[in-house]
Amino acid sequence: MGKPSLSSPTPEKFAISSIATIGLSSHTSGYWVHGLQSLLITAMPRSLYYWITGQLIFNYVSTIEAADYQLKQ
Repeated sequence: MGKPSLSSPTPEKFAISSIATIGLSSHTSGYWVHGLQSLLITAMPRSLYYWITGQLIFNYVSTIEAADYQLKQ
């Protein structure tokens, strides 16, 4: 597990935040930053969402392919 950050809290912080939202709404992201991310994603145009998602997937695959290439050298 990586170092805690604003968007990646410690398990303890996430659990405390998640439990605090029980009964407040029918849907929760568990942590305030994740709720903000969810709000931004649902508010953006689908075409932009698909473009961003495509870029993220392309970069991820490129990284894996580069690592695989390095291993074969």
